[in-house]
Amino acid sequence: WASQWAYLLTQLNSVQEGNGTMLDNTLIVFGSDTTTGQTLGQGAHEFYRFPIWMAGGSNFAFKTGRRIKLPTPSTGANAQWRYHNSLLVSVGRAFGLDMNTFGTWDQGKGPIAELA
Repeated sequence: WASQWAYLLTQLNSVQEGNGTMLDNTLIVFGSDTTTGQTLGQGAHEFYRFPIWMAGGSNFAFKTGRRIKLPTPSTGANAQWRYHNSLLVSVGRAFGLDMNTFGTWDQGKGPIAELA
C-alpha cells in the first residue's frame, strides 16, 4: 500500500494548480493499525502508537517536510496516551471546522499542538 501511496503523491505533485501543485492543495492521510507491539501489553493491533503519515496540504494545512513523534508516557493506570482522534481534530480544524473532539471515545480533547 505504501508504494501506491507514493505513486499517488507523485502524480498529485506533477499537476500544476493555482499557486503550487495539486499535492499542495490536497491533504492525504495514510496510516496503519499495526503498532510497535509495545502498547500497554496489548500486542501489535492495539490503537496506541501506530504510524500515521500525512502529505501535501502545504498551501493550507500544516508545515510539511518533518517528522513528529509524540511523547511516550509510562505505562500504567495514569498513562496519558495521545489518541488518533486528536489528529482528526487537527485535520478538521485545517479544513475550517470548529471542533475539539472526534468520535464517541475521544480521550484526547483537542488538536495536536505539535502540528501547528
